[in-house]
Amino acid sequence: MQQRRFGAMIVAGVLLLGLILAATVAVRLWPRPAEVGTTQMAVGVNNTQHTIEPWHDAASRATAKRILSEVAQVQNQFIMGWGALNPEPSPGQFDWDSLDYRMQLIEDTGGVPVITLCCAPDWMKGGQAGRTNWDDIRVPPVPEHYADFAALARQIAVRYPQVTHFIVWSEMRGFFDPIANQWDAASYVQLYNVVYAQLKSLNPNIKVGGPSMVIDAWRDASSQPRPSSMRGDWGVVDDRVLQSMNYFLDNAAGYDFVVVDGSTANRDTGLNAAPEIAVDKFAQVNAWLRQRTDAPIWWSEVYSPAQSETSSMYSNEVPASPESLRLALRALEEAGTAVALIWDPQANGRRCVNCLWTDPDLGPARETAFVDVLREFPRVPVQP
Repeated sequence: MQQRRFGAMIVAGVLLLGLILAATVAVRLWPRPAEVGTTQMAVGVNNTQHTIEPWHDAASRATAKRILSEVAQVQNQFIMGWGALNPEPSPGQFDWDSLDYRMQLIEDTGGVPVITLCCAPDWMKGGQAGRTNWDDIRVPPVPEHYADFAALARQIAVRYPQVTHFIVWSEMRGFFDPIANQWDAASYVQLYNVVYAQLKSLNPNIKVGGPSMVIDAWRDASSQPRPSSMRGDWGVVDDRVLQSMNYFLDNAAGYDFVVVDGSTANRDTGLNAAPEIAVDKFAQVNAWLRQRTDAPIWWSEVYSPAQSETSSMYSNEVPASPESLRLALRALEEAGTAVALIWDPQANGRRCVNCLWTDPDLGPARETAFVDVLREFPRVPVQP
């Protein structure tokens, strides 16, 4: 009788253990808020044209600054465009006012300042000195002005000595060769190396990274010209992207961190899988990079739409949800990301992709639910 009871207890225990394991498997893949506290990933924002400005009302400015102070540990600023005016409209003639304001905002809110060295004054890319054609903002400097662009980068580093991290250019804008149907990674690396040398000659402790490559993906192998072996239920990464990344890693004069950006959505069909599955793309990208470098990995723009919408990757208009953003950031954290940044901390009118506060042009700024997601990531030392 005792043996039967003992046997029954063992069976019951096994069944109970099975139920516990099943429940464990059923929960989501990434830690719940109660489990947060051991993260080594710093989170933050890109201060674009959609952030708080001096002309907004005092209450909205206070709300935005409080939110930035609390959850935007790392804050990136472009030198031209996306909220900053042309810093050198003519050779040797500088206009720092807008950039000064943005850098002061980062300092006032306690952010770790990062500068993206993009974009370039018109005279460096064949345009007329003294004029700025904002329609050509994505055009890179021509090679004969690479040294001038590097000299501008040096001027910026001197003016803002508190900045220790610089990203050279953004998303390889303007470096796609339509004839070769391929990214011109060689030209980008040529520009990168000139800037890298200039910054390191000023201060060897300055940290320089690139190429801020968009990790393009498509629905399946048949829907793109050059599919790679990096794929999943979420889609297939474009091999031209990986080739360009390899070229950068092999030919850059040096890099202190490697920069990529991207979305869980694909170029052709938007979100190809549920958000909790689509975030596996981030893990695969990081694993691929880790096989090639031990440098810290930065995701300079993270997009995590909550639902599918065709061509969502580049419109940046398909909203995330707090849960889809949480899944994306947790996936990046688990994959060993050092820094992850979201785009547009402020809503643009009523459009909020993953905004942290509402548009003050429509009334006093209000905190959004996305702030609670970023609160789950305490401040950590920024690598490197």
